[in-house]
Amino acid sequence: MAALKLPYVQVVYVCLQRHRAGSTKLFHQHRFDPLSTATGAHAMRYTFVRHVFGCLMFAMLCAAAKATTPITYDFTVRWDHAPQVWGSFAIEPDAAPPGGGPLKATDLLLDLSFNVAGRAYDERSATTGYLEFAPSGELLYAVLGNNCWAGGCQTTGEPGRFDWTFSFYTYQTGWLPPSQRGIAHWVDNGRSQVDRFEEDWGEVYAGHLPPVPEPGTLPLLLAGVAGLGLWRHRRRRLR
Repeated sequence: MAALKLPYVQVVYVCLQRHRAGSTKLFHQHRFDPLSTATGAHAMRYTFVRHVFGCLMFAMLCAAAKATTPITYDFTVRWDHAPQVWGSFAIEPDAAPPGGGPLKATDLLLDLSFNVAGRAYDERSATTGYLEFAPSGELLYAVLGNNCWAGGCQTTGEPGRFDWTFSFYTYQTGWLPPSQRGIAHWVDNGRSQVDRFEEDWGEVYAGHLPPVPEPGTLPLLLAGVAGLGLWRHRRRRLR
């Protein structure tokens, strides 16, 4: 997997180094034979182009292989004094640290769709504070909110502010009622608050595979067109 993380330039450089070694060998095979000089030069040019084309294709495949599928979590919240609402959030599938455990970080949300007390939030207006994973990589616990830091979230209760924070569990903790999977708290201008909710953890599913990034798509298209032209040129010379 380490090779897939090499930048394009390094991948192409390694491939061309292999071509240089092969071209030197081919030159030594033909340099004492005047009749084969033209054939050798043509072979070296064709081999060079073929190596470049192969390197570009390999680099583009590396970029496509690095594309990941976000994991989306659906949930349903039944508030004590507010209507039932639905929401979802998404994170990278490889966000879990090796061997599982806690991850204290913000800005891990790829997507968020939720409505709190009539206010809509997405991944730009809310963030993560704390995630915890099983050794298998499964998400066990997540703390989200609109006032978070690397390690948690809080509601300040300051006048003029609206803060909310949710703590989600994907398992039954033992100290929560059987119908609950989390705790929530929101404070509106220091007065209104709801600090308990019943939450059904919804289906966990994989989202759609994102497209190959544009910087990789264009070179791949150009490499394909160039390869088609070289293949036709090669066929004409062999006739």
